[in-house]
Amino acid sequence: ERSNALVYLHDVMPTICDLTGIPTPAGVEARSLAPIIRGERRAVRDTLLLAYDTDAEVKRPVGDEGRGIAMTERTTATMTSIPRGSLRALRVGRWKLIRTRFDDHRHTLLFDLDADPDETTNLAANPTPDHAARIERMTTGLHAAMHATGDDLPPADRP
Repeated sequence: ERSNALVYLHDVMPTICDLTGIPTPAGVEARSLAPIIRGERRAVRDTLLLAYDTDAEVKRPVGDEGRGIAMTERTTATMTSIPRGSLRALRVGRWKLIRTRFDDHRHTLLFDLDADPDETTNLAANPTPDHAARIERMTTGLHAAMHATGDDLPPADRP
């Protein structure tokens, strides 16, 4: 059976632990998907926070890999011609809000994933009053989710 539950990749580990009877290690913040698999629940969370940054430091291996030396050299994304910026998105049920900042350009995107699963129609481009209110609520939720996960970008850097 197919599920539309909101999940993260890191939910796989506690799910495997749960299904095999192994205790999930302390401190793991992911959630077991076993209740969904067993048909006991339809969801384990109501929202997803998505994040992407290109102005974070990029690590690349350097040194003598043949001798097993694993070193990193730090460089910035601007050195690789990637625009500096960030993207944060919040998924709540059928709705997905995306806030971006690349260089000095900020964008807000809102998609109804039930009606537009390919995200081709940005409802924030010409929002109805209902969509404008949804954008405001979801932006508040996005900032709360960012804060709860320690993703406290300064206001000037927030998408």
